[in-house]
Amino acid sequence: KNDSEEIKEVFAKKYNKPVDQVEVSISKNNGTQATGGIKFAGEMGGAFWLAYKQAGGWIIVHDGQGTISCETIAPYNFPSSMVSECVDKNGKLIKK
Repeated sequence: KNDSEEIKEVFAKKYNKPVDQVEVSISKNNGTQATGGIKFAGEMGGAFWLAYKQAGGWIIVHDGQGTISCETIAPYNFPSSMVSECVDKNGKLIKK
């Protein structure tokens, strides 16, 4: 399976949706970290996501439309080309 198919399956499981109703786009992927968009069939809006590939496969680190928590993404060391800013635990915007 390619990365797109694997990430699609992770989202399908997370949100209890059939895989064929999950639409994933990948905008950046360096083999270990990836980012893109997610949308479910029949729904108007979509969301942004960040994923990390570990030994057992891809995990979703963040998905949604809001700001990204610096604490959530810190262990995965996303490059600034994927995450240009995040919010610290005090609500302060941090530019990367």
